[in-house]
Amino acid sequence: MVSLSELFDTVRDAIGLGRPPLPRAIRRAYRMLERMTSDGIAVPEDIVLGIMTASDAERAGVLTAEIETAFYAVNGKLIRLRRGQSHGDDDTKEPFIDALDDSDLLLKFAAETGHDVPRETVNPLLVARSAAAAGELTQEIRANFYEAYGRLSKQFGDVSADTIRACRSEQTRRTLRFNRNAAICLTVAVATCSVGMFVADNISANIQANITTANQSAARLRATVSQDDISHATTLNGENIDPCKMIATLPTGGGRDRMAATEIEPLQNFAANVRDIRGQAIKLNWFIGQLECDTFASCGSARSEMCGTSCYPDPPVETSGVTRTTAAGDGVVPIRDRFELRPAIRNYTAEVLCKIETYQEVRSFASNVLSNYKAGVGALLSHVFPIVYALLGAYAFRLRLFVDTIRNRTYHPSFADSARMITAVIAGAIAGLFNPATGAALSPLATAFLVGYGVELFFRLLDTLLNAFGSSSATPPRPSRAPG
Repeated sequence: MVSLSELFDTVRDAIGLGRPPLPRAIRRAYRMLERMTSDGIAVPEDIVLGIMTASDAERAGVLTAEIETAFYAVNGKLIRLRRGQSHGDDDTKEPFIDALDDSDLLLKFAAETGHDVPRETVNPLLVARSAAAAGELTQEIRANFYEAYGRLSKQFGDVSADTIRACRSEQTRRTLRFNRNAAICLTVAVATCSVGMFVADNISANIQANITTANQSAARLRATVSQDDISHATTLNGENIDPCKMIATLPTGGGRDRMAATEIEPLQNFAANVRDIRGQAIKLNWFIGQLECDTFASCGSARSEMCGTSCYPDPPVETSGVTRTTAAGDGVVPIRDRFELRPAIRNYTAEVLCKIETYQEVRSFASNVLSNYKAGVGALLSHVFPIVYALLGAYAFRLRLFVDTIRNRTYHPSFADSARMITAVIAGAIAGLFNPATGAALSPLATAFLVGYGVELFFRLLDTLLNAFGSSSATPPRPSRAPG
């Protein structure tokens, strides 16, 4: 399997970024030499010396033409040696000697695991080994060896010399570590996103419930004030003024300036509900990258400058025993007067109308945040998360397969491992379009995980659906052979 560093170097080389070609080739050769040494592959001394000399010269910045020429010569030998080892090829060893080594490895495995190998199978193998060492191989010895070797291979089934070597190779350990780390990172990412979405969903549900309650409270509060009360509470010098600017002013013409506790308590609860909606909407807005602008951003804040919203000054402070207040004709209202009741309520009708007006702006802000959040979460749940969960299922299958095959000594590296991951991504994307396990009462994400774990069953389901639509076979027909 290609490591992340090799993949990064390949991409960087393709787009022409990073170090010059020679230093980049030297460092790649140095890493390849380290991997081959850790895998127990014997590297000739001239190759090691050439690469180490070029690496030291590159670090010291004293590369010369002679060092460069020598490096490219030994680098080509190293690449050919690596390719020959990765494909199991060795030009210096004939196939019969290779088969002798494999038979010795299988006999050793049989002895370690307690398998009984018949003597008539063992004797031809040992005779061939002795004859090869003495240089006395004959055609009859070769024939007897291959016949016995075939019986030995058949006895162990899927276990072969290649699988035994693969189970204990360093490359297999690196592949296992990569799969394990990738599965852990993917699990942590999924768990983190799931926790964040759980918190955001609770905030979203609370906002919706609070908006429903606030709508009912706003309707009841508006019904408690008459049109005469509104005209007395919001008129100054014969001119209608914004009710939020009149909450500190006594109503004119006998308006309501006194009220009972049963009238104050609903207004206080309504104001608290409005503050709660705004606070939760601000939190939810962080989950969507602050796409929506808070109408009541404080003066001087980055959000107020970015959104271009009205500037609401901070609450008035006491200076030398005198509290600064906002006159009715000023253009702005302190943000505290928008969301809090004044301790000394002087104009009850203005307070009611101001809080309802504030709630309408808060509700608009919260509704926009909710809409954006639902759209983003819907896209993630429908198209992104199924692919991620399918990948997680594929990694779970690979780790389980690693455990079984390595325990049974049947692991064999194959390109099918990478193909399965790609297939899991495709299956997860398809599962995001429709839930193939609707009748099993499974969530779409659980279905995507199962699809990634068992992609064969998913594509078998697709074949069944294709047959149901009239296709006689989901697999392409094989070309017929011409008659001899």
